[in-house]
Amino acid sequence: MSVHRSDRDSGRASSLVIWSIVIFLVAILVRCAIILRAGPSVIGGEPLNIAKSLAADWRFAEAFGAGSGPTAHTMPLYPWLLSFVIRMFDGSPFLNQACQIFCSAAAALGFALLPFVAVAAQLNVSAGIVGGLAGALLPINFWAQSSGVFESSFTAAAIIALLLLVAPVFSDGRFDVYGGMKVGLAAGIACLFNPSVVPVLAVWVLVCLFRYPEQRWAVIRFSAAGAVFTVLLLTPWALRNRQVFGEWIWTRQNLGLELQVSHNDFATADLEYNVRQPWFHLVHPFGGKEEFARLRQLGEPAYNRAKMQEAFAWVAEHKRQFTTLTLDRFWLFWVPNMRRPLQSALEILLTLGGLAGLIQAMRKRLPCADMFAAIFIAYPVIYYFVQSSPRYRYPVEPLLFLLAAYFASGLWTRIVGRLAGVRS
Repeated sequence: MSVHRSDRDSGRASSLVIWSIVIFLVAILVRCAIILRAGPSVIGGEPLNIAKSLAADWRFAEAFGAGSGPTAHTMPLYPWLLSFVIRMFDGSPFLNQACQIFCSAAAALGFALLPFVAVAAQLNVSAGIVGGLAGALLPINFWAQSSGVFESSFTAAAIIALLLLVAPVFSDGRFDVYGGMKVGLAAGIACLFNPSVVPVLAVWVLVCLFRYPEQRWAVIRFSAAGAVFTVLLLTPWALRNRQVFGEWIWTRQNLGLELQVSHNDFATADLEYNVRQPWFHLVHPFGGKEEFARLRQLGEPAYNRAKMQEAFAWVAEHKRQFTTLTLDRFWLFWVPNMRRPLQSALEILLTLGGLAGLIQAMRKRLPCADMFAAIFIAYPVIYYFVQSSPRYRYPVEPLLFLLAAYFASGLWTRIVGRLAGVRS
């Protein structure tokens, strides 16, 4: 019997690998076809500027253009990886497409891992396959995952990889130190792409403490091991910032700027609208000469502290507008305003389907339902306080595809069951 079970497990693993390869190939081919047909569309952006600086002379600098100096505006891992693509295709007419395909490959990987996430989270396998294929074939939030400018697709893949490690812990309640070390390493890599995963990690710990009160100390040891290894991975970055800026900066140094450009007399909740307005360049050093000069004069850390003080002062005097902007940003995160009406409609369906799948998983009391809920609650929090963009939402979209497919498969099963009952 054990031999047959081993054969079944081996066959199941092989099937998952095959489906993941298929999903990856479909996803990358669809995105490459769109990229090659549309032509290069890479535009300027802070991570891309930093990657170009790294490619030129190994300096993590020039986020806002030549002369803006050393920076900690973004986390280091994505610009560092992108710099190798830039070096490889330097001088080539295909440089922009190469950057786009590089990001698209990370997006394809995220969708390709969904069958494994479905198994690890004890959803049905078909949900992972259907969700992965749907995401591969429907790049709704296309620019966010294939622009070649920002790290959204890599953040999504990192979150999914974290899920694969954490799901068995949620399901089985096995809190060993070695497992905590593995999660900590994965969490450290994820943070080097985007520190917005930190609130998710914190909520996961709280959920485990609540669910397994009899293993409280095991959860604490597991979490402590994870935290130590996460900090170890972030330490080289913090040491670099200490050497360059004279300050310990463990994540990124852009919150003050982002808060101030999101809270002023002209700001709306929509980043894509704001950046096209004349006033935006008066408050942002990317294209704003006065702000650029101010950044150069103060240095990035002091500049961001000054911008944060401006933002807090404005909020203190405009509490009602702050509340309105925050509610609008919450709405735009979950119901994004896309360039085309069809994209907006599909994003709404994706949100509703993902929410329905999460509710279904919670009603069935699946062990990992809380794990998904924690992501949807904790990850977006910071984005409710800065101007909204569809690219901020993208890292949770593969999971929305997965849960929407889970809901659809459950609905289909009920429909088929009722039809079979009627026929009988």
